[in-house]
Amino acid sequence: MSGTRTSYTPQTDIEIPEELIEQAVEWAVKIHFGEVGDEERQGLDRWLQSSPLHQEAWRRMQSMHQEFSDAPHKRMFQTLTSFDEQQQKKRLERRQALKVLTIFCVFVISAVLGYRWAPWQRLLADTTTATGEQRVAALKDQSIVRLNTDTAISEHYDTFHRRIELLRGEIAVATGKDPATGGEEKRPFLVTTPYGTLEALGTRFTVRLRKAYARVDVQEGAVRMQPENGKPLVVKAGSAGLLYRQHAVPASPLDYTPEGWTDGVLAVRKMPLKKFLSELSRYRTGEIFCAPEVADLPISGIYYLADTDKALAFLQQTQPIKVVYRTSYWVSVYSAGAASAAKDSGP
Repeated sequence: MSGTRTSYTPQTDIEIPEELIEQAVEWAVKIHFGEVGDEERQGLDRWLQSSPLHQEAWRRMQSMHQEFSDAPHKRMFQTLTSFDEQQQKKRLERRQALKVLTIFCVFVISAVLGYRWAPWQRLLADTTTATGEQRVAALKDQSIVRLNTDTAISEHYDTFHRRIELLRGEIAVATGKDPATGGEEKRPFLVTTPYGTLEALGTRFTVRLRKAYARVDVQEGAVRMQPENGKPLVVKAGSAGLLYRQHAVPASPLDYTPEGWTDGVLAVRKMPLKKFLSELSRYRTGEIFCAPEVADLPISGIYYLADTDKALAFLQQTQPIKVVYRTSYWVSVYSAGAASAAKDSGP
């Protein structure tokens, strides 16, 4: 099976028996919240290969885990209040064993019911992209905002401000002259994030949300970064900054081109393989496991994002690695010399 992709087509319209959903939940808890060893990985692999329904149940678990993993508990539940509360309560009661994993329970319920809930941010957004999708939004003020994979934004315009709220993901902004003020740009162009506000000073820049901060890379002009509870920092063209809630600091250069995705590529320079696979996984649904023995392998080059399977195939041709597909949603990367071991013991 090493290096061979398992043929599997998602079956989004079929109903998965609840007992299989609960089995998938048990495996997901082991994989995402426990210590994973060879025994667990082999067990999951055997369970996946035993039935296409098992693979579909696991695919739904993975999709829900990815979409809800960063959602704040309180805000997500407020967003989901339109859901039938009585049905939700009953199903939560049947899963008391998972009560400590509240968010996890929510996506389990969604999977059982067959719904494909978007992340909570998408429910609040004006414009969104799915995993692997990119989109260009032409705004009312002639500014252009490009949305990267799995991104959500809202637009807010009033007499005094032009404001984009970045709820999720990553954007590239090219500000335009505001027609509402005769092109004099008297209304500030702002990008708000969970960590603070960015003010564009006639500029072109990218913003990416992380778990604890937002990173800003400026290609033209300048951006004023205002933390929620700290002093501002102005970042000029060719530089970058990190915006935390309490402060803003200059950022070191990346080992990839931050705006490369706007051209549909991931352009990297001596990026460790594990980090490269993490970046690539943003553009596909599922998991990419990187074996420790190749985690630090330096990767350089330009990889197209439109087809991540082709990117993985090219990586295998140019690096001493082996790519193993368990399913379309479970991919592992090993050293080429360890391919036989990967067949027997990998996830």
